[in-house]
Amino acid sequence: MPTLGDTINFGDTLTYPIVHDDGGQLARIILFDPKDTRGGDVKMSAEVRWDAQPDPGIVWHGWIALEGTTTKTARDLAGIRTELSQKDWAQLLGRATFDAKQRYRKGEPFQRIGDEPVPESYVLRPMVVASGPTVICGPGGTGKSLFALAAALTVATGSTKFLGMKPLVTGPVLYLDWEDVINTQNERAHALCRAAGFQLPRERLIYQRMRSPLPVAVKSVVAKIAELSEKPVMLVVDSVSKARGGNPNDAGETNALFAAIDQLGLPSLCIDHKSRDAIENNKAGPVGSLATWNNARAVWDLIAHTNAGDPEIRLVGSHSKGNSSEKHPRRAWIVDFSNREVGEHRLMDEVRWTSIPPSQVTALRQRDDQTVADRIFTHLEQINQPSTVNDIAAAVESSQGTVRAILNRHSDLFAKTQRGEWVAAQEAMRQAALPDPF
Repeated sequence: MPTLGDTINFGDTLTYPIVHDDGGQLARIILFDPKDTRGGDVKMSAEVRWDAQPDPGIVWHGWIALEGTTTKTARDLAGIRTELSQKDWAQLLGRATFDAKQRYRKGEPFQRIGDEPVPESYVLRPMVVASGPTVICGPGGTGKSLFALAAALTVATGSTKFLGMKPLVTGPVLYLDWEDVINTQNERAHALCRAAGFQLPRERLIYQRMRSPLPVAVKSVVAKIAELSEKPVMLVVDSVSKARGGNPNDAGETNALFAAIDQLGLPSLCIDHKSRDAIENNKAGPVGSLATWNNARAVWDLIAHTNAGDPEIRLVGSHSKGNSSEKHPRRAWIVDFSNREVGEHRLMDEVRWTSIPPSQVTALRQRDDQTVADRIFTHLEQINQPSTVNDIAAAVESSQGTVRAILNRHSDLFAKTQRGEWVAAQEAMRQAALPDPF
């Protein structure tokens, strides 16, 4: 008689293998997306997949009430896959739903606060955390999607040659794309790999062109992940605004999106836009509801600077939010592009990211405080020692009040020593004898 094998628990998804007497797997019962009903019961979305020959595939899907009977579903399944009787199906479904109900009702166990804290873990330090969503935001045309693909290649290959950062986790990456098509991503991925001297890791870059908002499509994505032979270690969501599918200022729709991302059970790199007001007034964070900011474990602002005719972009990433860590120093890159002719078309040939000191990047917005901030940072990097507000003001030819305000405002750039003097953030790390996180 067939029995249930060991349960596979993946996020909010429970998979119950149906195994034969000889140990071979016949099918799977997959339960996910638990919901409380008005009557106090629990129902879950369900799929039954037949794995054995002939004709493997999905044989049934719908809702199953965990408190109710499975007689009708068992009868339907017995009519579709006659290899198992209605009694077999009823017993297997009953065991699966009973186990799912017990797990759901039991919830997470109590824990005692007091263990030694564990430092924030990363997939790609310092920019992509392992414990939840990381949001990268910036104006349109900044290179956010290209950054996301370079990050995906870094994690897929384990190489530092794409972004100058070493991943702490390597493996397949799932790229959910609402913004572009696979041909564009193929072109970009080949160009990034040619510049890095790598063969494109096809088996580790998993792509899906998305049509509907993620809260609508999440069940299908969960089911496809369950079919993969190797589980992804990171998710890319490109972009938050289209994955949400509604009003960016609606907190409910934004929370629903991040609940769907959480249901996938993967560390995520989420690409988002910035509002015109945020761009013009140098405000950190993505467009729309504060729910995006609140749901993110980390937020990085990506700012670009280009000169007309230059075949390069200079990018600087500023760490705007970190839930369980100090803000990291800025990261900066020069992104060089070269093209090649293919018939009558021009395609990217190579795209190379080169890490540079942030002081080499001139801010795109030339507001007075930002210009002075760049001058202060460059001065502190050059002298490579602590300096007082008075000395800094004299060196950058600005008032002491302006300098003091900028030093206090830009905690990602400047740090105050115990003696009340100021250093660039990297120098503060050196003085504190902290290990280099990169």
